Amino acid sequence: MRTISDDMPARGRPVVPASVITRMIEMRRAGASIQQIADATAVAKSAVHRHVASVKRDNRLLPAPAPEWLGEAQAMLRAGMTANQIAKALGLHSSRVYRVLKKFSA
Repeated sequence: MRTISDDMPARGRPVVPASVITRMIEMRRAGASIQQIADATAVAKSAVHRHVASVKRDNRLLPAPAPEWLGEAQAMLRAGMTANQIAKALGLHSSRVYRVLKKFSA
């Protein structure tokens, strides 16, 4: 628990030092969650969210694995089936099939 000091206003939100904000932004860009940043910096989750909500995570560090049905869906696509037909054949939602095929098919 933090104690009241000169860097904290009497009322309102506590001031988060610029060095801590910079560290929070770096952690967020590296892929840390809001909760992980709050735990590491001893800053309230709401304050972390306020400062890093617009910072995008670097998803290149954790690429999404291709679904196990991708190969089968690509074969169906090459055979001339539409995304809706593939979704029905695989028992999946058509928007997910379309999104995955668009992402993984060059």
